[in-house]
Amino acid sequence: VPPTITLYPPSREDFQGPYRNATLLCHVQGPRAPSIQWLRNGLGLHDDATTETLANGGLPVTNSRLVVTEAEWTSGAIYTCQVDGEMRNISKALECGCESIGGGDGPWGWGAIILKESLWGWDKVAPGRWPQEWDRGDTFTCKVTHPELLFPTQATLQKAAVSDAKAPSLFVFPPPPEQLSMRESATITCLVKGFNPPDLFIQWLRNGDPIPASNYATLPALTVPAEDWSSGNVFTCLVGHEHIPMQVMQRSVDKGSGKPTAVNVSLVLSDAASSCY
Repeated sequence: VPPTITLYPPSREDFQGPYRNATLLCHVQGPRAPSIQWLRNGLGLHDDATTETLANGGLPVTNSRLVVTEAEWTSGAIYTCQVDGEMRNISKALECGCESIGGGDGPWGWGAIILKESLWGWDKVAPGRWPQEWDRGDTFTCKVTHPELLFPTQATLQKAAVSDAKAPSLFVFPPPPEQLSMRESATITCLVKGFNPPDLFIQWLRNGDPIPASNYATLPALTVPAEDWSSGNVFTCLVGHEHIPMQVMQRSVDKGSGKPTAVNVSLVLSDAASSCY
């Protein structure tokens, strides 16, 4: 039967004491007294821990305590309690469920906030935004720590090079007369084609104001109530792509024009748009 191992973080209140230190507790319950080894960032610690084994209804209970200073704990060091080959990790980042990576030189100097796996099993990522760095081909690395990992694991991502990059062609088509005669809905079509790389941002506007994305799909076409079209509203398809001049172009159509019209636009994309590149 494998032992039950629980690794507890230090008490924040203990750090307020005169020595500015606190204790990590590795609690082990199993069929026999275990062999316990402490590590810091994968390196063994010698004679820094106190270990005691007590009887508890026939099953030995072993508590091993390691004293850490506040400076060591806040540095982000990963402490490992190794019990007969089984390992449990703890660090300040794992204790609070989040880690701030950044603030200095080197591969982690970006300021990304990563929310790691919690006791309930979910995880979140709040990414940083570096559009210029991404466009020029910088390499980004995501670093992950977990109690079951002896060392952090990581993965890298880089914008793929494109040899035949080109801007899209944009066409907007009014609703077909047959559909309008039914007086139920009017489907407006925005066709974007011939572009590379494939990352694309599309936003529909009504009289210059954004239409909620829940009202349309990127493909197929936009469908609006027939009265919206008949009343003369102007519908605009706004497209963002890195190889369009100013990165944005748009086409508009309304009942009066009967066909799409081109409109020059100078627009700074929101975070939602720029994240597509």
